[in-house]
Amino acid sequence: MSVELALRFDAEVGEGPIWDSQSRELIFVDVTRGSIHRFNPSNSQVDSINIGIHIGAVGLLDQSRYIAAVRDGFATVDLADGKINYLARVLESEDIRFNDGKCDPFGNFVAGTMRYQPAKASAALYSIDSSKSVKTLISGIGLSNGLCWDSSGKKFFYIDTLSRQVALFDYDQEFGVVGNRRVVYEFAEDAGS
Repeated sequence: MSVELALRFDAEVGEGPIWDSQSRELIFVDVTRGSIHRFNPSNSQVDSINIGIHIGAVGLLDQSRYIAAVRDGFATVDLADGKINYLARVLESEDIRFNDGKCDPFGNFVAGTMRYQPAKASAALYSIDSSKSVKTLISGIGLSNGLCWDSSGKKFFYIDTLSRQVALFDYDQEFGVVGNRRVVYEFAEDAGS
């Protein structure tokens, strides 16, 4: 197997890559520039829209809209004009924002937060469902990052960057993250430096 660079992109804070299997495009955000990008690897074209607010992650709703974790809450984004429509404002503090997120296997959008000046035990992981109900799944985290599920949807892998660990949780469609946290990987102090 060989690996080659598919896209060189000058993102300020690139985050939240997802693959759209229907359009066969990679979607990602630039958090601090407030932009969403779609990269088509077949022709190397990048289409971008700016929504005018920090954005931590997006999820696919349909071909004209995304669900998004914007600076202070959850919103939909119209792809034609970048207009956002809030579903729920979650955060009140100006020094905290959403950072990374993904759609879970059951159609909920899960996203976590961080302080602009990261600090341990100052952020949380949230979910929003189709009825716009927001739940706090995990509190007392430092910098929410990296989340995914196993193929059954019953196991949830999660990274709180400041803990330097990958944690595994049992995951339930109705209740979200439920106990049984265990560390499956610890990063060395000098990893990533």
